[in-house]
Amino acid sequence: EAQSPPLIKATKSQKATSALRFVDCPPGTTCAMIESLRDSNYCLLVTEPTPFGMHDLKLSLEAIEMLGIPGGLVINRWQGEESELTALSDKTGVPILGRIPFSPELAQAYMQGQDPLEAMPSLRNILTDIFSRIKGALS
Repeated sequence: EAQSPPLIKATKSQKATSALRFVDCPPGTTCAMIESLRDSNYCLLVTEPTPFGMHDLKLSLEAIEMLGIPGGLVINRWQGEESELTALSDKTGVPILGRIPFSPELAQAYMQGQDPLEAMPSLRNILTDIFSRIKGALS
């Protein structure tokens, strides 16, 4: 079984094929997250408006602050309530870049291995806007 940090390190050592490279890792401040952040110039944190999501997000925000890496937030499974996330964003200066609405259809499509952009066509515009904001932050 492959361990995440060596796999991430090997993947990141490959020649980049585009201007943006995303390295996904599990929630929380694991070794995988720290290895993903090594030599990175931006961190996109995806969170959910739940107690567990807030807990992991606070730890992750502390980690990127200690490492001096700028970042942005995306709220997944958003249902309109975000006051605690907005307050945390304001406090840390890490902006909310986008919100992916809660969608049972999207969850069902994901479980069936379907393309999420087909299950929720509006997701394309949401992701395009998030990517544009990341590019803006990097330029």
